[in-house]
Amino acid sequence: MKYICNQCTNIFEADDITIHYKTGEKGLEIASICQCCLDEYLKKLKVDDNKKIDNNERMKMKRRW
Repeated sequence: MKYICNQCTNIFEADDITIHYKTGEKGLEIASICQCCLDEYLKKLKVDDNKKIDNNERMKMKRRW
């Protein structure tokens, strides 16, 4: 079975691809990523998660007005 990488749009065999399932704004999202693009994708996920955590903490702070 062949998959298309969501990042670079190249075609790879099933053994050379990583499939990531996540829930997003549109429901369940499936991302297929090749080994070349995997590091960049993981860095992006880490940055996005850190932004969500920071925003959640900021919204929990009491406001003085």
